[in-house]
Amino acid sequence: MGSLYRIDSNQNVDTTFQLDTAALGSQTIIQAAVTLPSGKIAAMAHRAAFENRNWNSYFRLLRLHANGQLDTSFHVTELDEIIDQIHQLQVLDDGRIAALLEWDYYQWPSHYKWLYLYHPDGRIDTS
Repeated sequence: MGSLYRIDSNQNVDTTFQLDTAALGSQTIIQAAVTLPSGKIAAMAHRAAFENRNWNSYFRLLRLHANGQLDTSFHVTELDEIIDQIHQLQVLDDGRIAALLEWDYYQWPSHYKWLYLYHPDGRIDTS
């Protein structure tokens, strides 16, 4: 499993931050993360599952408290479309969260989709 660390101003690992790996579950890694204006962290988690003799990927946006614990008040959104990679999360001026997605990773050329927008509460922005 991958992990998420916070670096302090002296470029040292901040030991007060502990990623809540138990809440993420097995076969899950953090692909991208960004600090929100509130000090909380939006993170895109990638979960792999072996289903019907195939490995399937699922991505979900979640929010962590500043200490790394899962924010259970946040609406966790799991994407149901086929996505291979999450490359970046960005907080926009209006507080929405944008994600840069890539699919057909093993094809050439790969395809990118920018922006996939989320409201600050985690709901997908369909506007």
